[in-house]
Amino acid sequence: MLQVEQAPVDGDLERQGARLPARLGRHHPGLHAHLVRGLARAGGGHAVLEAAPLAVKAHVPVWDDPGAAERIMQRIKAQLDPLNILNPGRFVAGI
Repeated sequence: MLQVEQAPVDGDLERQGARLPARLGRHHPGLHAHLVRGLARAGGGHAVLEAAPLAVKAHVPVWDDPGAAERIMQRIKAQLDPLNILNPGRFVAGI
């Protein structure tokens, strides 16, 4: 779990590759999660929201975008759970 105490200065984020979308204001509940995901993507990684207040979860998806791995994960899920009874829709990309 990553806890952000203070948001970095905007210029620092831009130098590291993170961009703040116009829809998120400085006091948006999902601001820190979005910034962390932006930094993770800029470094070639991803971020998962492990724990957050409900106000944040209402605006930020738990799973980051799986990219090209989504198709592989869908096929694995279909093989392991052909009837789709194990937590349907709770994994990455609604798998």
